[in-house]
Amino acid sequence: MFITYSLIISIIVLVFCISFYIWGYTLLKSQAKTEISNLSTTFSQTLDNQIQIMDSVSLNVLYSNLVKQTFSNYISLNEGKPSNDTTASRLDNTKQLTDVLMGILGPNMPVKQINLYDFNGQMFGTGTYNTDIKSSVSSLSWYNIVVANAGKKYLTLPHDDVQVSRPINANINEKYISLCREYFDKYNNPQGIVEVEQDYNTIFDLLENSNLSKECVYVFNDSGDIIYPRNLSKNEISTTVFSSQNGLVTIKNSSTKQNELLSYVHSTYTGWTTVVVISEQSFLQPVYIFSLVILLSTFVLLVLALYLSFVTAKKITSPISKLRKLVKNIDYNAMPMESLIEIKSGFIELEELNHAFFKMNLRVNKSVEEAILSHQNEMQSRMLALQSKMNPHFLYNTLSILSAMAEENMNKQIKEICINVSDMLRYISSDASLVKIDNEILYINQYISCVKYFYGEKLFCSIDIDKAMYELKIPKLMIQPLVENAIKHGTKNSPPWIIKVKGFIKDGCWQIIVEDNGAGFDINRLDELKQKINEINQTGLLPCLEIEGMGLLNIYMRLKMTYGDSAIFEISNNAIGETIILIGGNITIDE
Repeated sequence: MFITYSLIISIIVLVFCISFYIWGYTLLKSQAKTEISNLSTTFSQTLDNQIQIMDSVSLNVLYSNLVKQTFSNYISLNEGKPSNDTTASRLDNTKQLTDVLMGILGPNMPVKQINLYDFNGQMFGTGTYNTDIKSSVSSLSWYNIVVANAGKKYLTLPHDDVQVSRPINANINEKYISLCREYFDKYNNPQGIVEVEQDYNTIFDLLENSNLSKECVYVFNDSGDIIYPRNLSKNEISTTVFSSQNGLVTIKNSSTKQNELLSYVHSTYTGWTTVVVISEQSFLQPVYIFSLVILLSTFVLLVLALYLSFVTAKKITSPISKLRKLVKNIDYNAMPMESLIEIKSGFIELEELNHAFFKMNLRVNKSVEEAILSHQNEMQSRMLALQSKMNPHFLYNTLSILSAMAEENMNKQIKEICINVSDMLRYISSDASLVKIDNEILYINQYISCVKYFYGEKLFCSIDIDKAMYELKIPKLMIQPLVENAIKHGTKNSPPWIIKVKGFIKDGCWQIIVEDNGAGFDINRLDELKQKINEINQTGLLPCLEIEGMGLLNIYMRLKMTYGDSAIFEISNNAIGETIILIGGNITIDE
């Protein structure tokens, strides 16, 4: 059995690990290639966007009729001999041309400088600095290429421009790149050349701040000149002839003798080729780590699989035999087992089966106990509801008053008390377990009417219950015992004695508060009541009948039986020491 299990598990582990390795290796390598390709594409697109800003400015100049006319006038005014009139006109024309070009630049200054060259040696510049000087455009390095392009844009190599750097307090060695194109007048005759300059750092800002640690980035133009990084000569890097617009090739570094992965993207818009180079070792590092992890994982899994196979073969028969004996000896007529008998099989299925039999016995035992407890609670609730509400002391005092009133021939008052007591006894002895709140209010009023003969006008009782609650049904004899308890303890102080009953609906529950202006509950008494409530929650039974406060405990017990966890029962003293009792329950209870 051990050999069989070992072979099966080993084959499954090996097949899984090899398949997972092939899938993971292919995926990681593909993701790495995609990542470096996306990086080179992102850099190329960013450079295109920067050059497009420069190109847009040059095209705005090229297609502006106002610029054409003003610059044409500028050329004409500079061709003749200077005079007072021509000098004034030249100044006015210079101001107009400056305003027009600054209007094209706008307040955001997307480029550093716009320079206009005519073919007669004049140059007019606006932007970071304004200039109007003699300059031979034909002597510039890019002149022949721009003229040959016949209006198409040409991007120069990075160059110095001290005049642009000085006004903005920049490093005088700062580099700039110019976009140049031939400029035509309104009759489409060559009139000059437009040069738009942008600083090197702005164009290559993303590349400068990319925080690349493993990759190297280079930018070449169509002639193979290195545009980025600056101060790098052709001798320091071997250029590669790229056969397509985009590609991913592997080359061998002549200095490090290591293979490198080279991703390149050629932009037809700028003529620049953006190259991202990363060593193959760095590129495949995640793959190497993944391979090592898979190798170690496979070894650990095989060792664990063989160990589990050995344990399984050794223990599988003994637990099954033990579980069979345990099931066979179950006696459903006897008490269930008190604790779980561990079979220690090592198999989840067998352990779960053992737990299922144990839980079945516990559920049977619990069901019997709950049925017995429910019956006991019901019987005790009815008996205590009658016993705790019919206070013998109250009946004794009532009979004594009736006797004294009879001697005084107070027949009318005697009749009223007898009617109230008769109605109260009839209400108490009724079989209904749930009654409407308005019936409880009527019962309280009858009780207060009788009590008034004991305490006279020194006792005040107010009932303020929301009329929306009148039709709600609650357990019988819930409120009157609280009122009786409030009178009992409240009258220990000097009169007047004030009892308040308030009722309202809150958060889907009916709630009733009974307050008195007595001395409040003693702290020890409150602790004793809380202890007895905890005892009820644990056992489900009321404590001994002689315990003081049986009426309150009776009310709590019946609330708990009726409303379960939604039952509300709180006893507290307010800030001035008066007693407050709050009861309540869910109004959605099945009536």
